[in-house]
Amino acid sequence: MNNTNNKNKAQTKHVINHTIRFFILATILIAFHLVVGMLGYRYICGFDWVDAFLNSSMIMGGMGEINALTDNSSKIFAGVYALFSGLIFIVIISILIYPVLKASMIRLHLDNYRD
Repeated sequence: MNNTNNKNKAQTKHVINHTIRFFILATILIAFHLVVGMLGYRYICGFDWVDAFLNSSMIMGGMGEINALTDNSSKIFAGVYALFSGLIFIVIISILIYPVLKASMIRLHLDNYRD
């Protein structure tokens, strides 16, 4: 009984460590994506840093842009960045769900299911 209890504690600790590592990875991806958006809004659209941060954050959050875009290159960047933001959202949610889903499958013995 004690051996099983120690095994469960070790598995729980492994899942927590795994989840923390994936959370850090997701945070790095969010920060990188925000910086890419800020650089684009700053140098392609000509916004100052605060407006670049605001527009990047709003696009990442799915709210849309705040400032009006005047030239075609700005509009193309904003469209591509919005599409990329949707893809990054799906990737980040997958990264965050993966450790818990994997642990659940292992605990329910679904990881080696065969037809």
